[in-house]
Amino acid sequence: MRAPRIAAVAVAAALLGVGLTGCVGIPFLPRPHVPSPAPTSEDVDPASVDLDEIQDAIFAIMPTAPEDFEVVEYTQLDGPTFGSDWSSVDHDAQRVVRALRTTESPGWDDLSLGPAFWVDFEVVRMESTTVADATMNDLASAIDEPYTNDSDDGESQIEYSPLATPSGRWPFGALEQERRQTWSNGTRATGWTVYYGSGPYIAVVTSAANPDDGSLAALESFADERIPAFVQGIQSLPTD
Repeated sequence: MRAPRIAAVAVAAALLGVGLTGCVGIPFLPRPHVPSPAPTSEDVDPASVDLDEIQDAIFAIMPTAPEDFEVVEYTQLDGPTFGSDWSSVDHDAQRVVRALRTTESPGWDDLSLGPAFWVDFEVVRMESTTVADATMNDLASAIDEPYTNDSDDGESQIEYSPLATPSGRWPFGALEQERRQTWSNGTRATGWTVYYGSGPYIAVVTSAANPDDGSLAALESFADERIPAFVQGIQSLPTD
């Protein structure tokens, strides 16, 4: 039995909120201080860049989906990317641009239409490269142990693994986790969340698939075909 379909409007702010959003279960314990990287020449004043142009550039490098997929885009900063109750720093407040594209296969709505899965591609530009690096450091410390989230609507629970074995799709330094979502009626979906930093940008990619061989294979094929070009696109985004 497939997992319940998620309302598209709620993708960015609720159930599809990635990784650490609302993660009251994270065992965030005191850890050795990790010095923030020194400022680099890529650090720029957000006021000096065209944020609309950067947003357009991010969407231009986002992976596309087949025509029969449902695609929803979101740009507002009022929704969470990292969440704010797991760290002493409000990393969401340090974003200056946000672009999210969620793609959902027809089978997620009706399993008779084929494999059931969705993937969120989100890229945020932080205030500077230094801020982005510090955010990645904080994330790496926070997700080195497993934790569990309740969805905002209270209808499901999401279990996250600690750092997983690298999939090979991402450059060194990416943070990869496995995730399993269970709804109150017992249906499940499995997938992963990845955080990848490049200059002042952080990409957060989250997925879920119906736990059958066909859906899981379709999700992995979708990711294998699109993520390499996505990574290259992130690395080519303007830094000033």
